[in-house]
Amino acid sequence: MFAGVDTHKDTLAVAVIDPAGRVVTQLEVANKDSGDVRLLAVLTRHAVTRVGIEGSGNYGWPAATYLLDHGVEVVEVPPLMTSRERQSRPGQGKTDPVDAVAVARITARETSLPPVRPMTGDPADLLVLTEYRDQVQVAGLIFAALMFVAGLVAAIAGMQQRQQPPRAKRCPTMTSKCGSRDRLALPRTRTRSP
Repeated sequence: MFAGVDTHKDTLAVAVIDPAGRVVTQLEVANKDSGDVRLLAVLTRHAVTRVGIEGSGNYGWPAATYLLDHGVEVVEVPPLMTSRERQSRPGQGKTDPVDAVAVARITARETSLPPVRPMTGDPADLLVLTEYRDQVQVAGLIFAALMFVAGLVAAIAGMQQRQQPPRAKRCPTMTSKCGSRDRLALPRTRTRSP
């Protein structure tokens, strides 16, 4: 039996397949300690011998290390292989469960996938620093966007304050407003009667 895991920040989509590639079970677990425990229980119940994880160096790292610590063989499945596997089966679309099945099928078929290795020392420190940098970059982008919006709001408010209400137009005679009935009467010209 083989399993595939499609990793995300909050969840892990899991698919277990038999040696013929038929889906035995699919589920989604939380990407946290309780989800790792549930994932290991499912893999143990189905006697899974090999697990493929897409993104084991990122969101899947905690689950991958948990499985490695419990003696499970874990391999890294490149996202490009998952995409090609999914495209070879038209009509399924891109969903987390479909990706998990694709990862499981690749894990069963490809014997030369690289094993996930536990990181210690400098590589582990580098991973932590890289994740922190990414979080800081995202926070910086959000801050910059908020500052841009705040600047636009301030500029619009300033423009509105500088605008004065339109003044009432005056008639050419300058004695009353246009449109009013109290216009200054123009001198009458005498007309001669024939």
